[in-house]
Amino acid sequence: MAFGSNRLLQNVPVEPPPTTGLSTGLRSLDDLLGGLHPGHLTVIAARPGMGRKQIAVQIALTNALEQDVPTVLMTDWRPMRLDHTLSANSGQFTTTRDTLASRVWLVARTAGLDPWRLHDGRIGEQEQVRAADVQRRLRRSPFRLVQFGELGAFCSLPPGRFGRLLVALVAAEREVPSMGATAQALRGLAVRHSVPAVLVTGINRGTLEDRQNKRPTLADIADLNVVSYAAQILFLYRDAVYFQDSPCVLDRGLDVVRLTLARNEAGPLGSADLLFDTTGPAPRFRDPTIARCI
Repeated sequence: MAFGSNRLLQNVPVEPPPTTGLSTGLRSLDDLLGGLHPGHLTVIAARPGMGRKQIAVQIALTNALEQDVPTVLMTDWRPMRLDHTLSANSGQFTTTRDTLASRVWLVARTAGLDPWRLHDGRIGEQEQVRAADVQRRLRRSPFRLVQFGELGAFCSLPPGRFGRLLVALVAAEREVPSMGATAQALRGLAVRHSVPAVLVTGINRGTLEDRQNKRPTLADIADLNVVSYAAQILFLYRDAVYFQDSPCVLDRGLDVVRLTLARNEAGPLGSADLLFDTTGPAPRFRDPTIARCI
């Protein structure tokens, strides 16, 4: 038996509540969170394969490219070939590498292209135009990609250094000595500089996989110290990861993701649904238009 979304998504227009924080670019998520708020740390938690990193990167790119919000993505991801670092003295970013190779993953991710084909130049004329356009947009945008170890440099800067800013930290748990300490530092940065911050973390699969209902709870977070510093905790759950015959699988490469807001200092708890689309080279989250998932 599948334990996915327990309600039918309605294709009925509903007047959404106002989004008072930065938009995530996803209406359903904005309605659930009320946006990303200055001084708040929003934690996105899920087991691998649910799309936790993809949604954080999508939120960061949407803010930088579509809303012109200065955005910093801190990560340990090897394919990204980091190309910026932050000077703790000046609070300015300095470019250490500025080559296509350093941004190939981001260009492919944003343009919806296969990163390996882009890297090898095995793309058609129209794809070349899309890649060139995205590369220009990234260069002109207020987007910076840095090593997650630069978090300490951010925390040492005096208050008021930044105006509008979104900070997202996406790193594998094995690369982070203490996710609880990282959450504490990121929450401190958010409060100190009055900016919203997003942290991606994992869950304890040892307890989760042993039970029939696979949807995570606060007790499943891998490092429970994270809970104390999070203003909002959002769980992602895809029934399709466990059950191939789930009604949440709408089509090949398209399934429903249940978002559960399990902690919220700024308002009520709740849940919502998104579509996870893997039909293209770059997976993307989308707002649902019609729902068949029960």
